[in-house]
Amino acid sequence: MNKLEINKEGTPLRKQQLRLLDILKDFDSICKKNDIKYWLSSGTLLGAVRHGGFIPWDDDVDVEMMRKDYLKLLKVMENENAYDFQTPKTDPFFLPNFAKLRDKHTRIQEFDVDRNYKYRGLFIDIFQLEKGNSLLMTFTRKLMWNISFIGKKANTNFSRRLFLFLKSVFYLIIRLSRAITCILPKNKLRHVYGGIGVPDMFREEDKIFPLSIIKFEDTLFPAPKDVDFYLKTIYGDYMKLPEDISMDNHGIKIEYLD
Repeated sequence: MNKLEINKEGTPLRKQQLRLLDILKDFDSICKKNDIKYWLSSGTLLGAVRHGGFIPWDDDVDVEMMRKDYLKLLKVMENENAYDFQTPKTDPFFLPNFAKLRDKHTRIQEFDVDRNYKYRGLFIDIFQLEKGNSLLMTFTRKLMWNISFIGKKANTNFSRRLFLFLKSVFYLIIRLSRAITCILPKNKLRHVYGGIGVPDMFREEDKIFPLSIIKFEDTLFPAPKDVDFYLKTIYGDYMKLPEDISMDNHGIKIEYLD
């Protein structure tokens, strides 16, 4: 099958993408209702520009927002029951410092990374940005991946308790890192301490705001001010299709519950 036809209408991947689109639309409504600013990011933004929607072989949705909006979103989601809102606080075995808005009507298996997760539905990733120190962000990111490996493999009471202890230490380190950052030079937006984004992949604030809009599938969504600059920073020649798509999706196994 041609790589541009891998998600043609009626395929399992296209069904998954359309469910993700519904989640994104609901998320957009929540943000608009509560004056929370966000924008399409990473492969989702790339798909909007290059394909008018999902990258044909993609199986997730990524958005970004400033930390202040993220903290506001955390409060808002306490009263939203249509979806599971997965964060390190709502799911004991979820470690990274970002959130997932998860569908209640699906169940997925994402390799083995979600073995102990409380929430297991299809999701969109919600990343937060802040100005921080690149070295400290690199350190906390590497620490996160190492501790996540323990959580991924935890299958005994001891290993689960060890993970939860390390998670508490990890978030103490994040608080200390943020405190130290107050006295260090910082002028670039990066994914926050303990996130999964590459710390050296920074964002220029004046290239993001004021936000623009872009069509993704059949709906207009927020986008960075300078989409071309944003995508070139991440992907270089972003309009060129990759030669091999075998590693460009997540291999998610999905079960529909309704």
